[in-house]
Amino acid sequence: GEIGLRKERQGPIGLAGSVGVSLTDWRHIQADLVDRISSLRIGNPRDEGVQLGPLATRSQLHSVRAGIGTLLQDPGVTTLTGGAAPVADPGFFVAPTLLLAKDPHQATQVHRLEVFGPCATIMGYRDVAELATLVNRGGGGLVASVYSDDRRVIAELLPAIGPYHGRLYLGSGRLLGQTPGPGTALPAMNHGGPGHAGGGHELGGVRGLELYMQRCAVMGYKPIVEGLLPKGQTAPIGPS
Repeated sequence: GEIGLRKERQGPIGLAGSVGVSLTDWRHIQADLVDRISSLRIGNPRDEGVQLGPLATRSQLHSVRAGIGTLLQDPGVTTLTGGAAPVADPGFFVAPTLLLAKDPHQATQVHRLEVFGPCATIMGYRDVAELATLVNRGGGGLVASVYSDDRRVIAELLPAIGPYHGRLYLGSGRLLGQTPGPGTALPAMNHGGPGHAGGGHELGGVRGLELYMQRCAVMGYKPIVEGLLPKGQTAPIGPS
């Protein structure tokens, strides 16, 4: 996820709403996440070394705190680090928060509610099929991130969660340190998503330019029609 944000990001952004962790790797991944998230430096984004700045507005501060409280009402959801308590620094700060859903199948709010702030929930899974079920219970999203070097897992998981997301980000050890991360949507890529993501496909990438373009079909003798096109471009196959 992106709980540790670049300095310029201070507006509303949904971050790693849930993190699926294989039960075979549960303990050490949980410990590593808690250690890294709890050590993030909070403060003025202009200060060197600061990794997490404030939220944009007071209303957003109240919304994030209330959202964390709502997630904790789910059965079996507990706080591993952070929480909704006020942070000592003056300003609209929220501590980077990591929650644990001990039984994600019984939980409801962690699948429905996206907290627009530095908050994520760990959910354990036994196999790829269970992971896909948990991911898709979110009801649709802009982007889902998959981190694995196992091609079998990737080949099984991506088709299962693809219909519920506008974009899939595949991270691996080979790309570590060479990629901007899932929060960066390149101009030519789809940005938007089904269901709870709210749509928006038509506003991103090359498709967004179609709003400013007009289509006109030209019918005629194929050699003449192709002569009107830029060099190297051919007309669609059809009757001449």
